[in-house]
Amino acid sequence: MNREYKQKEIAKVLRKAESAISYELKTFTRKNRKYNAEYAILRAYQKRQGSKHDGKKIVSNKELRKLVEDFLLDDQSPEMISGPDFPLFST
Repeated sequence: MNREYKQKEIAKVLRKAESAISYELKTFTRKNRKYNAEYAILRAYQKRQGSKHDGKKIVSNKELRKLVEDFLLDDQSPEMISGPDFPLFST
């Protein structure tokens, strides 16, 4: 049985917002094809790789946080602190 479900029905069953279902279908479906969960998972993973998902090391690293705060209090710009000339990145 190959039934077409409405987004509203899917959202209700999954207890998600209709907009979330719409976003999922729009973002992770190939053009002129049906939705494929395996493809959607792959695309979501690829999208996450390009994000700042794991780039927020300052939250878990107290020494780095203290160093950055000290530089900011010393009137260093955020651009200078995050750049390659920042002492932390020197080898």
